[in-house]
Amino acid sequence: MQIDLTWPEIRTATEVAVHRQMYDFAKGMKHHHGLNAAFFDSFGINIRGCVAEIATAKALGVYWTGLGGFGLPDVGAGIEVRAISNPGHRLIMHDDDPDEYIGVLAYVGDDPKKVRILGWLPASDCKKKEFLKDPVGGREAYFIPQTALRDISSLSEYLGRKNVKYYA
Repeated sequence: MQIDLTWPEIRTATEVAVHRQMYDFAKGMKHHHGLNAAFFDSFGINIRGCVAEIATAKALGVYWTGLGGFGLPDVGAGIEVRAISNPGHRLIMHDDDPDEYIGVLAYVGDDPKKVRILGWLPASDCKKKEFLKDPVGGREAYFIPQTALRDISSLSEYLGRKNVKYYA
């Protein structure tokens, strides 16, 4: 599903990303999954992530607060959004992602106004041995192929069946 963002939405995502990154730098925080990005690269990674989050919230018809960088889910009550810059990459989930959370994969290319939500899967379903990989050494994670993901159009119904009251 393609989500079209406006420049004000992209500006909001960018402002939140810069705030999150500066907070992390000021507190001396490191990426908790071992990513070691250079100073300026880390801003781009955060901006891409926030653009993916706001697009996911828009796809679900909920408001995005941008609080996900402070120990809360990215969107709503338990939706973790993973942004990719290569349309062929996989959804990456980790052991410390709560099983009751949902992983959503979003492609954000060079045009931030066009975001493709590629699919979703409950975190518990992501944590299968067949998905467990450690491609760079020291950063083991679950790499879920896009073919294993569910269509984003089914997520709202799934959350309703689970009686999840989600907010953003």
